[in-house]
Amino acid sequence: MNDDLKDILLDGETVLWRGAPDIEAGDKAGRWQAFRINLLWITGGLAVGSFLLWNGLTHELSIFLQVVNALFLMLAAALVIVPIVNLVTYKHYDRSDERYILTNRRLLIINSVTSEQHSAFPNAMTSIDLRRNGKVHNLTIAYGFDGEDWPSITLHAIHEGALVKRQFLNILNPQSKVPSP
Repeated sequence: MNDDLKDILLDGETVLWRGAPDIEAGDKAGRWQAFRINLLWITGGLAVGSFLLWNGLTHELSIFLQVVNALFLMLAAALVIVPIVNLVTYKHYDRSDERYILTNRRLLIINSVTSEQHSAFPNAMTSIDLRRNGKVHNLTIAYGFDGEDWPSITLHAIHEGALVKRQFLNILNPQSKVPSP
């Protein structure tokens, strides 16, 4: 058992695979999409705000229309400020602080910055989904739930997606090993 994992691993638990997201290999399209959407909101907010300022300064408006104009100006300011904050804090959505560990009993996601830990045990799994994300894969494990939401856990931008999926399925049903492709 590794010393850096001794407080995390259960008795008799052994590490089968360790990984981390490779953001550069799989997340560039998402960053560009977020930038374009935020830029669209900023442009729209500036256009609406400019129109409302011009309209309010060049025309004599009733008190009611002045209040409505001021409320729309605040909305336009929010349409500019919120996307700028999103662009600056995009690293918050970046998963580069996560570490993935597959053991002989479970799958762990550990965030080294926030110290959050998520575990997925194979005994309640209902579906496992492997999708290509650029040069890497996203692996999502979903669980049956007696409600509208299906809780899931996702390993983002991993190189060994097929291997991790196969090993997780082998933990699920150790009697019949899933063959290698």
